[in-house]
Amino acid sequence: MIAGFLGYKTTYGLAGLCDTGEGVTTASGSGGPSGCATGGPSNLGVVGGTCAGYAKPAWQSVTGSAADGVRDIPDVSLFAANGAWGHSYIFCDSNVGGGGAVCAGAPSGWSLAGGTSFASPIMAGIQSLVNQSTASRWGNPNPTYYALAAAEYGGSGSGNCNSSMGNAVGAGCVFYDVTQGDMDVPCQTNPYTLTGTLFNCYSPAGQFGVLSLSNSSYKPAYGTQAGWDFATGLGSVNAANLVNNWLSAVTFQLNAVSPESATVGSGAVSLLIDGNGFSAQSVVEFTVSGVTTALPTTFISQSQLSASIPSSLLQAAGTAQISVTDPARQGPSSAVTFTVTLAPPVLGTLMPSSAVAGSAAFTLAVSGSNFDSGAVVNFDGVALPTTFVSATSLTAAVPASSLATAGSNQVIVSNSAPLGGSSSASLFMVDNPLPVLGSISPANVAMGSAAFTLSVSGSHFNSSSAVNFNGQPVSTAFVSSTMLTAAIPASAVASVGSDPVTVSNPAPGGGASAAATFSVLAPNFSLVVNGSGSASILAGQTAVYKNAISFTPQNGFPFSITLSCTSTAPMSQCSASPGSLTQGASATISVATVEHASLPPVGVGLRLPPSTRILLNVSACLLGLLLVVFFGLAGRNRRRGFALCFSLVLVVLSVIFQTSCASNGATGSSSGSNTVTVTGSSGGTVHTAMLSLSVK
Repeated sequence: MIAGFLGYKTTYGLAGLCDTGEGVTTASGSGGPSGCATGGPSNLGVVGGTCAGYAKPAWQSVTGSAADGVRDIPDVSLFAANGAWGHSYIFCDSNVGGGGAVCAGAPSGWSLAGGTSFASPIMAGIQSLVNQSTASRWGNPNPTYYALAAAEYGGSGSGNCNSSMGNAVGAGCVFYDVTQGDMDVPCQTNPYTLTGTLFNCYSPAGQFGVLSLSNSSYKPAYGTQAGWDFATGLGSVNAANLVNNWLSAVTFQLNAVSPESATVGSGAVSLLIDGNGFSAQSVVEFTVSGVTTALPTTFISQSQLSASIPSSLLQAAGTAQISVTDPARQGPSSAVTFTVTLAPPVLGTLMPSSAVAGSAAFTLAVSGSNFDSGAVVNFDGVALPTTFVSATSLTAAVPASSLATAGSNQVIVSNSAPLGGSSSASLFMVDNPLPVLGSISPANVAMGSAAFTLSVSGSHFNSSSAVNFNGQPVSTAFVSSTMLTAAIPASAVASVGSDPVTVSNPAPGGGASAAATFSVLAPNFSLVVNGSGSASILAGQTAVYKNAISFTPQNGFPFSITLSCTSTAPMSQCSASPGSLTQGASATISVATVEHASLPPVGVGLRLPPSTRILLNVSACLLGLLLVVFFGLAGRNRRRGFALCFSLVLVVLSVIFQTSCASNGATGSSSGSNTVTVTGSSGGTVHTAMLSLSVK
């Protein structure tokens, strides 16, 4: 527009305004999309690379807004001429020495200035008028600016608020929409070499080009349009209309009050009201039973008020409605409910205050104050059948199901809804019982046994009970209140010993039972006598105990045993067959005896067969007879020669007789009762068994 006014067809090129050197200095400027809030450009000074702008705020939504997803500026425009064609701001400054003009006389004699440095504080001054008018600090005013603009421009701009109309614009416009012209910024390549890469610069000829969205044709970057644009934002501002219409763009609403209730007779209550669109003229109202009372109200901010409810309005239980009115608003805000309650119940003591898990149902006595006839006792969130005794006493039926599991339970008393309120909570403890261990099965196993299941019987068991084996908890399964099973690993029975077994219940309550003893036994065996285990024989005979000895393994005994035996019968010999015995087999025990003898013991061991002994006896008798005859017939002289031989013959006959014909009981296996001891051994383990033997 300026180039055309000055007689130039364009702002760029050889015949353009900028190439003449007029107006090419860029003293200030702003506007455009947010570029490099994060990241960095590939080319210094040019948005690109990893650059990313600030996200577009939700309130920047109005006709003309760029759909670029980032924050765009400017927001508004103000007059900022700095003397061009005689246009500027007039100001005075009492600091004459600093270049100011005395604030006296005709303004035409005052100082002149312009630019952003004037426009910005002037906009701040306009906003201060808004704050003063609404008696509020609005912080970031942009959400309200855009809300006012959206209402004014609609979907296509406002025909009454177009700045091109001059003084014919509508009287109610908050913003004047600038729809003509654009913002031209001169640009060039390297000013010293006139070479280099152009970025967003259309420069067909001459020294200066113009900022453009294209390097090959002129596409204005900051053009004007209906509504918001990069050149002027929402447009210029009508300060008076902005102040007077400010609240119309601010939602008038009450969000919450604190506190939301009070107790009958509690005295005056201070309220804090949160909402939006409040002003210094806003008033909080309290409505109950159709009667509305304006409360003393203090303005804090456009989003917060405080008020006081007098005690006179809190004398009866019920509900009231709280709302806010403002003379600048067409009606009151929405209302929130304020409840006036009866004094809440106070819970004092519980009797009893604890029980054992698994107990039967019982009646709980509750004492306190402020109980009403509809009061209910709640046990861990469950309402119990409750009997009203008095304002200080209640009873409640606690079912067995509430006592099944150990833990702490909250007991609360609630008066009749909706105004009765509830007491603070007291704790009722359900304790685990002390378990009692009765017996264990099995009570022992052999050392080295495999893993097994131990059955534990007793009482006061529950699902949290644990069996401890030799002081260590083992995997436990709950069967019933009188039975548990426990998985005992093989490692727990790897060595001989006695291990304590206990049952423990966890806290609260609980504890460990008395211990039962579990034995880990060493492998063993016992000798077994099969049959009567007795025999009767004549001396010289052999007693045979056929299959009389076997053994029974104990505690998983896996070995064979070695057998040996002895007999108390004199001159007897005992043997076992077989000498090594395995499980399930039996052994025969034999005891050989010696016949009674009449000769001295020197003959012992010449045990000849009976036929031989008979022959010897007959021979000895015949020899003796021949000797008698011989000595009777022989002469005296010969008798002397044979005397020595006769003596030797008598000795031989005596030995033969002792061997074959003796009947003296002092030698051989004597008559009487005897014991046969059978010994079985395996490693270091030795056991014996006894047999009886009668020798006649």
